[in-house]
Amino acid sequence: MCCLQNKLLKFIITLFTILILSMQQISGSDDGENQQKNHKENQPQAQEQTQGQAQQQSTDENIEASSIKLLWKYAAGGRLLSRPAASTSGIFLYSEDRHLHALSPDGSLRWKLRISGRPSDSLSIGADGTAYVCNKEGVIHAVNPAGNLLWRYDAGGGPAGEPAASADGTVYLGLTSGELFAFSHTGFLRWRINTGYRLTSPPVVDAGEAIYTFAPDGRISCWTQWGDLRWELPSKGSLMKTEVGLPVDENQSSAEGSISDVRGSQSGAALKRPAAIDSHVLYTSCRGALQAVSPGGAELWRVPLRAECEAVIVIPGGLFCLLGDGRTEARDFNGALMWEGQGAGFSSYPAAGDQGIYILRGSKLTLMDFNGEILLDTEPIGISLMQPVLGQDLLVCGSEEWVACAFAAQSSLGDEWGQKGGGASHDGSSGVRKWGFNESDYLSNMDYLYLREFINSGDKKNMLKALSEIEERIAADGLDRGESYLMRLVHYAFTGNIKRINAGLPNVLCDYPSVRTKAAGIMGRYGTFESIDILTSVLKEERHQDVSAAIITALGALGSDYDGKSLWAIYNKVINDDNERVDKRLVFAGIDAVEKISAYSRVLSSSYGYKLLLEIYRGSFSASARRKAGEVLRSIR
Repeated sequence: MCCLQNKLLKFIITLFTILILSMQQISGSDDGENQQKNHKENQPQAQEQTQGQAQQQSTDENIEASSIKLLWKYAAGGRLLSRPAASTSGIFLYSEDRHLHALSPDGSLRWKLRISGRPSDSLSIGADGTAYVCNKEGVIHAVNPAGNLLWRYDAGGGPAGEPAASADGTVYLGLTSGELFAFSHTGFLRWRINTGYRLTSPPVVDAGEAIYTFAPDGRISCWTQWGDLRWELPSKGSLMKTEVGLPVDENQSSAEGSISDVRGSQSGAALKRPAAIDSHVLYTSCRGALQAVSPGGAELWRVPLRAECEAVIVIPGGLFCLLGDGRTEARDFNGALMWEGQGAGFSSYPAAGDQGIYILRGSKLTLMDFNGEILLDTEPIGISLMQPVLGQDLLVCGSEEWVACAFAAQSSLGDEWGQKGGGASHDGSSGVRKWGFNESDYLSNMDYLYLREFINSGDKKNMLKALSEIEERIAADGLDRGESYLMRLVHYAFTGNIKRINAGLPNVLCDYPSVRTKAAGIMGRYGTFESIDILTSVLKEERHQDVSAAIITALGALGSDYDGKSLWAIYNKVINDDNERVDKRLVFAGIDAVEKISAYSRVLSSSYGYKLLLEIYRGSFSASARRKAGEVLRSIR
């Protein structure tokens, strides 16, 4: 019985096994047919994938030469609240640890300086390498490339953004309260005005000729370099929902509201009113439209955008815009759409370099060419990056981890183009430098005509009297609105011909050495980079020793070795001048000037200032002069 049961059990197991094998075979046959069918159906898709892979491989080969290479990382003592700033004087970071950090191009720390007050996002670099930072309380600090505090000023309110440094060395600071300040590069308050509205964006400067501010309702105000209102362009209604290409409705009423103060990426900082300048034309955006404004205040064109514009920079052939929906586009200088960029989700201020446009989206760094195609989209360090800036052949970014990162990136194009955009470390200057003064604006001003008549009289006493009055007024009140002509009259008295100043650098001198000496002293105390241009040009021709000494002293008081002119002019006057005998007053004035300029802008061993000291120290000068030169040499090494 037991044997029969075992046989029955074996039979059942065998039968069950056969059934399972049969089912698997049928299923395998069906799968084969389906695979064949699917292969035929998916063959075009496979071909497309193969073509796409080939294209990607080709693109990767093209990108290989321009791929992002991490060069260094630097850990600051706190979050980086402002966009990094890069210039020939180094890389600067303003950190939540209340320090300004200065780095070398290799990422090593050169120095750091404690900045009083609560840190803000306000950091920029002047034309001579001076760093300007403003804390949340409105105290602006000027720091030279050697890390020395040059001056500070309490403006008494929160900054509306970074200071804007113009071509002539004047520094403009806007407060959220609506006040606008102008300082000389030496810290002298040139003027302060109230714009009449709250400021949510920093001023934008065009080559020292015009300063633009933006009202919350969309108005644009243009100010002269002396604080006079040149023109104001009223706001227009939103074009956001209109079709692209429709003409501007001049009768459209302006809507209530404020500027789209859109947030940046993980930095938490706000991207301000977008603005860029090229060939003295202002390009800006508000209420869903991009507009171009002439230097005279005329709206050249206005085109609608599909979203608010958060950033605009100048690129070769046109304008690159970052829109509020995270997408990008480019328009030519007539407002026509050139291309819409690949990708989406972009959030940082863009930076234009030789290879294209660098822009961030979270932890990814994207390089886009000037046709809108993405060349590189990578996550270089695995953490979220913030606000890239180009300089010194580096792309420098902040990050959410208190770390600044630098990548290899050719930036000669960025130096030429990127600095024309508004925003941190972008001063908006463009075009050929021109010292602006239109005398026709003041021909109805009796005070100007009165002082000019005294200086133009040719009488030494009258000229000295006018200069004394000008000096007293500037010392007491600064250069207030409506008194923009005061320094121009000083330049006139110094050179003898205001027409030559307006046409270019002077080449004919005033006849009275005492007048030139006094005018040079005023220029040294209250002048700008324009004064350096004039002083160095006159020093080349000056043959009166007292006036030459006064000019050298004035250049020392102005501090900056702007464009390398001051030290070169002093060296050639003291060492290479064709006088048979150099007056000792020139020698000591030259030593003192080099000491002051070195304290301001850091004299390097290759500079003409260093050579001047070395030649005096080793030359056949008086023992006192050689001793003084040696002391200064040791102090600046």
